[in-house]
Amino acid sequence: MDRLFFFLSLFVFYLYSKPLDSQVSARAAILINADTGKVLYEKNAHLPQYPASLTKMATGIFIIENTASLTSKITASSHALDITEKKTIEDLPYVLEEDGTMIGLKEGETIPLKGLLYGMLVATANDASNVLAEAIGGTIPDFMEELNEYLRNIGCEKTCFLNPHGLHHPDHKTTAYDLSLIAKRAIQDPFFRKIVSSERYFLPKTNKSGERQLRQTNPLIRKDSPDYYSSAFGIKTGNHSKAKKCLAASARKNGRTLIAILLGCNSKNHATKDAKLLFDHAFSEKKKTRAIVKKNRVFTFDLNGARALVYSSLKEDLKIQYYPSEEPNLKAFIHWDDLTLPINRDQKVGELQLLDEDENIVAASELYAKETIKSTLLASLKNLLGWK
Repeated sequence: MDRLFFFLSLFVFYLYSKPLDSQVSARAAILINADTGKVLYEKNAHLPQYPASLTKMATGIFIIENTASLTSKITASSHALDITEKKTIEDLPYVLEEDGTMIGLKEGETIPLKGLLYGMLVATANDASNVLAEAIGGTIPDFMEELNEYLRNIGCEKTCFLNPHGLHHPDHKTTAYDLSLIAKRAIQDPFFRKIVSSERYFLPKTNKSGERQLRQTNPLIRKDSPDYYSSAFGIKTGNHSKAKKCLAASARKNGRTLIAILLGCNSKNHATKDAKLLFDHAFSEKKKTRAIVKKNRVFTFDLNGARALVYSSLKEDLKIQYYPSEEPNLKAFIHWDDLTLPINRDQKVGELQLLDEDENIVAASELYAKETIKSTLLASLKNLLGWK
């Protein structure tokens, strides 16, 4: 234990985690525990970057969380599908680019909302992103306003998205950290998780097109890829000339779910290599056990009317288990029971709780009296006579 302070019934433990000893080629990167949000590794994680199609994670989870029916059908408008060779980025930052990734949607084509989500998140289709945004928001700018508000509410303080797909705009930026918050939120949803873990999807025949096969762009979850990673289950790839290669990856092993964000990689191979390196280093860690509060430590409580202080202790050391890169900062609270005199030796008198930074209980153990404590003569007399 490095330092310990005592204030009434609050203790603060300063434990220092050891970041993963990894070196990645990405311009910016972060690795987090998806369940706790604990950062295991970071590199320029709070520096604004272009996210390319990692933007679609935010578009997807926002739509899934805010759409009453995912079975509804949407008709593509000409405006949503507008392609301009040279975009007027100041006025229309969402206009599609001719060489951008699309699934060939046509004006007047009616597509299931579910199919559009697969098109956007599996095949990284920009046209599907615009059609979805316009249908959900009424207009694409209105959708973006709602999306940015949603992102601020989940803690993305350095994110400003001007379109739903991630095509380049000089002001369309975020950070690796903010993207990790988006990914963490997104993979908590079972339907989102199902989509991004799909190797392929068959978009049903529509009024203007036959059946289309959509193939996953994330090599980590494609069994036919040399970069296949058996523990991976998502999430999204991204790419344009300014952003370079980007990857949001998730993997689960031994009950531990991790998210890696890699931005500004020189090649897709570099991005997948970085992700696998971070996952391998984290998954190779062995859990440590540490006694945070020893059983021989004595805690006292001044109970009104008692002849002496109430001395208490634990029956066993209060321990936690953790991975070296995730050693938590803890606070310990003592919750004393509603005690009345006399107190007998070995009587339960309270509980010691260890809380993490988010106020979640990590571990708890009961406190027991070390000796019998009786009332003072005056307190006994008051009790007998019913005096307050």
